[in-house]
Amino acid sequence: MSADDRTAPRAGALTGEPDTDLLGRPLRLRDRELLHAYRILRDLASDPQSEPCAAANTRAALAHLAVAVTDLGLAYEHLVDLGV
Repeated sequence: MSADDRTAPRAGALTGEPDTDLLGRPLRLRDRELLHAYRILRDLASDPQSEPCAAANTRAALAHLAVAVTDLGLAYEHLVDLGV
């Protein structure tokens, strides 16, 4: 079994993070890492204090990662609604 196939033991119970994807399947370690990276980029992209070059490149990276997160059923958000 590879590290990607292992399910992290109830990490969400302590951090407030979900333990399952949108379809109710347990999150694998790799899923948790992708979701964490997505949330970091989402927060950076919505920061009004970012320099223009940093904001533009953060939004570009977020757009690609948001597709993966949505396709995997980890999160479903309209970034425009979040001010990104």
